[in-house]
Amino acid sequence: MFDWNNNGEYDIQDRMIDYRIYKSVTNNKKNSSSSVSGSDTMTTIGAVLLVFGILLLIGMIL
Repeated sequence: MFDWNNNGEYDIQDRMIDYRIYKSVTNNKKNSSSSVSGSDTMTTIGAVLLVFGILLLIGMIL
C-alpha cells in the first residue's frame, strides 16, 4: 500500500494503481512458462508509469 499520488491519503486512485500492478505481476507469473518478449514488459511498465503520471498531474491540478 503506497500513496502513489502523494496526497497524504491512501485513496481509490492509489488502490487502482496497486491493483493494476498486482494484476500485471500475477498475469506475468501465469505466463512465465511461455517466453515474454521485452516489448511486452516495456509496455506494461510504460502503462504503469503513464497512469502514475496522469494521476500525479490530476493531483497537482486539484
